[in-house]
Amino acid sequence: MVLPRPFNPPTRAHIELADYARRSVGFDYVIFVPTKKVYIREDQGKDFAFDDQTRLDMLGRIASSKEWMQVSDYEICAGKQPRTYETLCRLKETTGMELKLLFGSDKLEELQTGWKYVDGIMREF
Repeated sequence: MVLPRPFNPPTRAHIELADYARRSVGFDYVIFVPTKKVYIREDQGKDFAFDDQTRLDMLGRIASSKEWMQVSDYEICAGKQPRTYETLCRLKETTGMELKLLFGSDKLEELQTGWKYVDGIMREF
């Protein structure tokens, strides 16, 4: 499972709900993928965002005690902010894992207006 979010900061709810979802569908791992700070500030309109490395480090510290949790720096290290579909394709290619997208119900409405490649996400992930 892949969980792309700002994680600004990662919360206990992010971690516990991801683990619950993972166990519910029988997956071994959840890959947390933090987005770039610039995306949080400019695209999501948030007035505060921890810097990229801080959010990545927070997730890394949490993951160090959770065998099921992985963290990807793919979006943070990319030259420009990848779209979710691009991230999923890249992770599938590099990990060889079967991937499913996991996100909160608060994002469902945005699928119709703010997300690109929704058909690809629905078909493949």
